[in-house]
Formats: sequence, structure tokens, C-alpha cells
Amino acid sequence: MPNERSEMKINRLSPILAVPDVLAAVEYYTRVLGFERDWLWKDPPTHGAVSRDNIQIQFGLSAARAERAPGTQFFLFVNDVEKFHALHRANGAEIISPIENKPWGLREYTARDPWGYELRFAGPEKYEKPADARDSLPPNIRIVERTATFDEYIAIVKSVNWGHNPDALPTALRGSVHGVVAVDIADPANPKTVGMLRIIGDGALAFCIQEVAVMPSHQNQRIGTAMIETALNWLRRSAPKGAFVGLFTQKPGFYERCGFQADIGMHLKT
Repeated sequence: MPNERSEMKINRLSPILAVPDVLAAVEYYTRVLGFERDWLWKDPPTHGAVSRDNIQIQFGLSAARAERAPGTQFFLFVNDVEKFHALHRANGAEIISPIENKPWGLREYTARDPWGYELRFAGPEKYEKPADARDSLPPNIRIVERTATFDEYIAIVKSVNWGHNPDALPTALRGSVHGVVAVDIADPANPKTVGMLRIIGDGALAFCIQEVAVMPSHQNQRIGTAMIETALNWLRRSAPKGAFVGLFTQKPGFYERCGFQADIGMHLKT
């Protein structure tokens, strides 16, 4: 018997904001925030709506309810948060929280409309070089072209709080096309692998760089960049001309510096 819940879909969310002046709200959201007017109801309007892409916002005339609006927030995920921020600043929007990378992995800012509603615009983090980041690789770090061992892999992913599947890991490691590790040889008698990445794919037409990780104790020392550069040099030597090279990341800014560009990515739901 089909699951009734799985057959029921919510197609759209359209919040209704209480405002003392519907026409003024529609004008502000179109002129300042970049929406388009959808419709107005009655003359003078008691209801109206604006939209942009897949988002619609409605406005209902209610001065009493509008007094309770201040502090109400809406979260909007956008494809280019920098451009939205520039548009809103140029149009005179009130920015109450500056654009910045947040600890939860997004780059965002908050604009407040004249009736107290707060719109948080968010997108992928922008890579910003940390103030304490090194410009060159530490002399005690060696970049080695090999796949991480089982124990090295487990130690690194645990250090960065990534999930892992120890049962499937041996097969995954054996199936790697190539690998790169960073080894700290400060203690020559006890070298420690502190970073890794894997290259997977069919070995001919398609390659994917994944699991790029550096232990927190060794971050901001150019280790990640050095591993990526080593991987790309191997791909330039080994991959046929025209082969696809991709990766999936929540920090596109870092990889754009290495020559990647943002594109469409999809994954299979399991």
C-alpha cells in the first residue's frame, strides 16, 4: 500500500506579512530588494504579493498585527550572496548585520524592511585567508603521493568530525585512483600523517577529488593547497586531455583559487 505521506507534496511556501500599507510594502520590496510585483487586491490595496524566482511574499493590511512584526526573520538562500548584498546596499536597504562568513558554514547578511521584518540572505562561504595563515609550507611537512591507510584515514576524519563507514572503507581505499597525504616529520622517529585527499573515478574520462582534510592542529599552514596542487599536477600528467575533473565542496572560494569553477552538482538519494 503506498505511503500516503510520500504522495503528499508541499509545492510552495508564501508567507503573509502584516503591514500598515500594502502598496508601500510592494513598492519597497520591488524598488529596494529586487522583487517583482505579482498582484494587488482591491483599491486601495488590502492585500498584495511580490515574487522573485521561486519565492513569493504576500502582504496583508493590518496595522495592529504589523506592530508585532519587529524581529520576525526569514531565511533566503541565494546563488550569489555578494551580488545581492551589493544590490541592496546600492538601493539603500537597511543592513543590520554585515555580510560575513558564519561559524555554521554560510556567508550571510541581514536586511530589515521599514516594518521590522528581517531578511537573512545566505549563500556559500567565501574563502578568506586567515590572518595567521602561512604563505609557504612548513619545512617539517612532506607531501607524499599515496592513498592514506585505514588508520590514517580514520584518525583524520575523526579530527575534523566527519562521518565515516569503517566497514566499507577498505574497499573504498583500494578503489582509489590516486591519493595524496601530508606527513609531519618534526619527529623523524614518529612521523604523523596530518592531511589527505583521494582521487576517485574511472581512471580515464572522469575523476573526482574528494575527502580533502587537514587535522585542525595543522590547518592554515598551506597544507591543503599543497595537496590540491600535487593532485592537479598528477592529473595533468596522467589524465587524457579533455577528461572531467570535479569535486564537491561547501567552500567553493578555496577551490576557485586552484582553478576550479562553480557548476551544477547532483547526488543520488539513497
